[in-house]
Amino acid sequence: QISLPAGLAPDCRGTFFEPFALPRTGGCNALDPQNVVVYFNSTIEPAEYAFAMRVTPPPVQPVENSISVRLRDRFGQVRDAAVGMPGMRIQEKLKLQSIPMHWTSSRPNRPSTVLMGFEAIDPLPDRVVAPSQQVKEILISLPIGFTHLVDGVRDFTIVNMDMPLASPQYLDFYEKDRLRVMLNLNRTSWTTLKVGTYSFRFSVMIPDPLPVFNVWGLSLCSGTCKRISDPTVLTTFATPGFGFNEAPAGGFGVTAHAS
Repeated sequence: QISLPAGLAPDCRGTFFEPFALPRTGGCNALDPQNVVVYFNSTIEPAEYAFAMRVTPPPVQPVENSISVRLRDRFGQVRDAAVGMPGMRIQEKLKLQSIPMHWTSSRPNRPSTVLMGFEAIDPLPDRVVAPSQQVKEILISLPIGFTHLVDGVRDFTIVNMDMPLASPQYLDFYEKDRLRVMLNLNRTSWTTLKVGTYSFRFSVMIPDPLPVFNVWGLSLCSGTCKRISDPTVLTTFATPGFGFNEAPAGGFGVTAHAS
């Protein structure tokens, strides 16, 4: 049972429910939007489990902005729980959406070129309109076991170059499980990220085995951020990773979307 803040609109029908790592499931029920139920048809063993579902956030921040997860047995009794986990803040001025993730290869212990990014539906707000929602960094987080092969800016491509970058150094590639892109959007009070698609292309090494939580993250941050849990993270697009030998379509595969 997943208890959500009031105002969120969950949807776990069909492809809107992503069982990254779950026992055999009997589906889910979101008829009560504040209490979504995921059913299991098998016994849960000690292990790491992960799943995702689509949620449409409300236009304003819920008064009680927390999430709880309760594990119930077949008689409805609570066997374990994580209660009152803080929810993400609603960033009403950031009109953004994810774009599909692409890759060139999905063979174990081989390199692959991936492309991921986001779309700005409206220009990002300037520091006069929304001083607390200014984007200063973009953090790309790789799933556990994946390592990027970026050794300099020559190995990292920004597909849309209409992005105000920090100078002289805009890319931090020293930690192999993440990449940080530093921006300079406030050279003037009206310098923001324009409407458009912004994506990043780089190479990674695919591990064997794949991690249980095979999810890629792209976070927009108001300051320095090295983890998606850092307090400077404004929003994060979480994208399901590809499986072994999952065939790309054409030059790049297009089968993963952010949740």
